[in-house]
Amino acid sequence: MSKTTAPMQRHWRFPVFLVVGTSLLIGSFVIAALALPSRAADDTPPGTGAAVDITGRKTVVAGTVDTRSGVMTVLPLQPGRVKKVLVQDNQEVDEGATLYVMDDTHARFERDKADIAYQAAMQQLEKAKKLPAFHRAAIAGQQAVIAAKQAKRDAAQKEADDAKRLADKNLASAQKAAAAQKIVEAADREVDAEQEKLRATEEEDPQIAVKLAEHDLDAKKKQLDEAIWALDECTVKAPFKGKALRVLVNAGDALPNPHQAPVMFCSTGPRIVRAEIEQEFAPKVYIGQPARIKDYTGDDLGTWTGRVESISDWYTHRRSMLLEPLQFNDVRTLEAIIELDPGQAPLKIGQRVRVVLPVKS
Repeated sequence: MSKTTAPMQRHWRFPVFLVVGTSLLIGSFVIAALALPSRAADDTPPGTGAAVDITGRKTVVAGTVDTRSGVMTVLPLQPGRVKKVLVQDNQEVDEGATLYVMDDTHARFERDKADIAYQAAMQQLEKAKKLPAFHRAAIAGQQAVIAAKQAKRDAAQKEADDAKRLADKNLASAQKAAAAQKIVEAADREVDAEQEKLRATEEEDPQIAVKLAEHDLDAKKKQLDEAIWALDECTVKAPFKGKALRVLVNAGDALPNPHQAPVMFCSTGPRIVRAEIEQEFAPKVYIGQPARIKDYTGDDLGTWTGRVESISDWYTHRRSMLLEPLQFNDVRTLEAIIELDPGQAPLKIGQRVRVVLPVKS
């Protein structure tokens, strides 16, 4: 008896497993078909949003809640170590408010060195401004030296003439007359040398030194401004009025860190929905088209309304590269901006939604 029932039990187990497996497979396909963005009927009554006349054929696409400026990572412009953090998660701040402060020791050293160099350049310019007066005095002094040399040469020439006259009358030796003439020649060469010095002095332009000093002062001022800017950038501030969605930095952290986003920041402006429209449904979307928005995970979480404000001119990958369930990230989509109607409950940044759009007949 037992030998007969054992094969029979093994025989009927296989069809049962086959039926169960087939049922699970069919069920998974049904769930995927309902969850994937596609054309579908959506008869869920409006919740928090105003009534929108969406009847007949519809297009249902996926979307993500965002702001105009999007979510950004607020990074320091200079590497360093975090000194202190002044914001917390979900804290709203005004434009220019301090988010966190980097260690500024090195920046202060650079600022002080630049300031000393700037002060030295200012003194060099003041010194250069006195050069024109020194130049005029040098020319006048050289002219006086030439006049004295010329007077000395003229006196020597008179003595040489007298010595020659006496030598011609045999009243003085010829050697004395020749020596007197050599003194005249030496004095004449001294006059020529002093005149060359005068010409060289006159060719000098003291204004060039003044301009060089002015340019050096301008360069040092730029360096000081750069050092002051670098010191100011050690204090990382909010680029605009917004909210610190997530703070992932602590005092002592070294930044920039490619594996760490210090502060995720977004604007406090109106929320929008970035709808991701696949190419086959793009011709059915137009500016001004009414839209009904629902949470991607369930119809009982509320309904919002809005209208298509703009449509991108670029088919590309989705903004979010996260591997969402039942979503193909390698499919190119067209992005449409859905402007939400005023007076509705706020949506969450990054919230995945379904956007229902009516299809024109």
